[in-house]
Amino acid sequence: MQHPIARRAVPTIVREHQQLSAVVNGMTQLVDET
Repeated sequence: MQHPIARRAVPTIVREHQQLSAVVNGMTQLVDET
């Protein structure tokens, strides 16, 4: 049984995780350039 709140929270978590991955990728690229 899925709760509406959980179903609504999952896309937000996924979106934040994608933003976090983008930040980490950007930081690693900066480190590689130096």
